[in-house]
Amino acid sequence: MGQPPDQITAEFTVGTEAGNVIIVAVALKKYNVPVDCRHLVFAWLSSDATGDTLAADPGTLAAGTNGTQIAEPVDDIVQMFLTEANGTLDVAITHASTTGFYLNIALPGGRVVTAPIAQFA
Repeated sequence: MGQPPDQITAEFTVGTEAGNVIIVAVALKKYNVPVDCRHLVFAWLSSDATGDTLAADPGTLAAGTNGTQIAEPVDDIVQMFLTEANGTLDVAITHASTTGFYLNIALPGGRVVTAPIAQFA
């Protein structure tokens, strides 16, 4: 049986831009320990650090090497992802300008967390 979702949080690592792509690595944890089962999360790009304003021209949002894209309710802005069994997910943000985006994740318990800015050069 998996860990209850109420205390799950996310740790983010924002990579550097390479070929107009920035990878944001997400690790779901509970009490600083990786979760022990796969989780479904919603993710979206915003232009603000609180996740309130959807990004107007985000480029592309997709799963990287960890995790699986399940659905795309709003093209290139809102995605539903399934994490790996250890709660990891890589999100690839592709854009060809100098815009910065915030990746927001709705955790399994409903709490929203926001990654540091992914700034394109």
